[in-house]
Amino acid sequence: MSWTVFVYYLNALGRENALSAMHKQALIQAKIAFDKDITYRRWAARLGGVYAEVTDTLVPNPYLEVPERDVVTQSGKSLTLINPAYMTRMVHAILDEGSGLKAHITSLNPIRPENEATPWEKKAMESFLHGADEAYEEGTEEGKPVLRFMRPMITEKPCLKCHAKQGYKEGEIRGGISVTVPLEPYRQSLATAMVGDRKHHLVILFAGFCFIAFSSGVLLMNERLRNKAARQAVEAERTLRASEDRYRLYVDNAPSAIFIADKQGRYVDANPMASAVTGYGKSELLKLSIPDLLSESARKQGETIFTEVVEAGKGMGTLPYRTKGGEERWWEVSAVKLSDDRFLSFANDITARKRAEDAIADSLREKDVLLREIHHRVKNNLQVISSLFTLQEEGVDNPDALRILADSRGRVMSMALIHDQLYRGDEFSGIDAGKYLAELCPKLVAAYKGQRDISVRLHVPSIRLVLDQAIPLGLIVNELMTNALKHAFKGRARGEISVTASLSDGVATLQFQDDGVGLPEGFSPDTTTSLGLQIVAVLAKQLHGEFTVQLSAGACFRLAFPVRLSSPLPQ
Repeated sequence: MSWTVFVYYLNALGRENALSAMHKQALIQAKIAFDKDITYRRWAARLGGVYAEVTDTLVPNPYLEVPERDVVTQSGKSLTLINPAYMTRMVHAILDEGSGLKAHITSLNPIRPENEATPWEKKAMESFLHGADEAYEEGTEEGKPVLRFMRPMITEKPCLKCHAKQGYKEGEIRGGISVTVPLEPYRQSLATAMVGDRKHHLVILFAGFCFIAFSSGVLLMNERLRNKAARQAVEAERTLRASEDRYRLYVDNAPSAIFIADKQGRYVDANPMASAVTGYGKSELLKLSIPDLLSESARKQGETIFTEVVEAGKGMGTLPYRTKGGEERWWEVSAVKLSDDRFLSFANDITARKRAEDAIADSLREKDVLLREIHHRVKNNLQVISSLFTLQEEGVDNPDALRILADSRGRVMSMALIHDQLYRGDEFSGIDAGKYLAELCPKLVAAYKGQRDISVRLHVPSIRLVLDQAIPLGLIVNELMTNALKHAFKGRARGEISVTASLSDGVATLQFQDDGVGLPEGFSPDTTTSLGLQIVAVLAKQLHGEFTVQLSAGACFRLAFPVRLSSPLPQ
């Protein structure tokens, strides 16, 4: 009786261990499938997706809303962007056809209706939100036993290209991938094994007295189990090799040059695109190291990027390289650390873009020099005109003629000063009104004050004016300043002129005030006979501004006009 109980215990223990091993093996298979999915998704996400030709079986993803989802090559082929989720679904379909495993991308907030979570998947994802790392259970589907396994997908930076609009942030749980492993093959294998175990224990029960027979049976059964384990190992290796073949297919057809280097910078692998852009065959590339492909001027930068990858795990940069034929071209490189001795880099040839950028920069420099020379020559010509007015004054005795020449010289000087500031400045789109008036007003006072002590009080902030607003403003200030210096301080030895300005809601306000004798009773800018004030009224209209006069102690003029950010294009 005791021997029978002992044999029964051995049989039950063997069944329990076999069941445990079956579940562990199914769970390992599910985890391997999940890890492969995540690896594919990361690879595709870091590339920003890959393009494939549109066919009857491969159509654009209607749920992918990103720029340049669909493009057409120069040869007329229609390509569509395969984002990580789309690629994973295609891999799942192949996996289902090949091994019977089923995988499902899902979330609590899916974009695609097909990604709606099952009740078990919802329960699993809610557990992830409470800190669980994974979830699994045994159940049935279509009347057959299965093992369900699920892990969360964590939002990484490349994922935000497609999922930022859903409100996900880096580091958040975006959803999960569930893997369903059919247990029927395992149970059939288990049943076969259990039949052998029962036979084995029957032999032990009924022939335990025969040690040789017992030992022979044990050895025979162990050999059978070892053979089975060996077959399973071969099958697992075959499955892994098939997975590696699919990975190689993706790499070999990637649109970017892909290199794998060791810690010394020597290339250990490269895809066909790497050979295409460098001109070296794969066997030639595997004899080279990173510095061998870089131009002399770029090797130090290349070493810096490689050091960043070794120390920080990633690095990127734009640098020149040399092809096998000696041509210097440019590529944009991004690299990541795979392990302590393996580093993966993606390189995209950007020579055409770099040359276009250089051509634009050269063109801008040429235009900058040309504009600077134009303003310099305009300034010089205006100074020549001003000098001609000065020479003309020396031969004129008529006071009215002298006054007209002096007024004209002042107007020319105000315009020449603008072009001088443009020539000396870093930009040609306009000038700083504060700096301009701070230079113009003292020059006008020095030219007209004579022996009187006339001071100018300026409070003009930095207001950026385009050229066709700066010139009218300068002429207005010139007219008001010369008018005040001629008429406001008659019979006085000293006086003060105040010029203030402000900018609010895009409207500039200029106030010109003196403490002189003031304006005559009933004065109006609309009826004045003063040529200078008539010119001011015309220039104010050119600025689309409002010019007003305030009658108070002294004279006070006020100009308000909208400030433009750029000059209108010529018609």
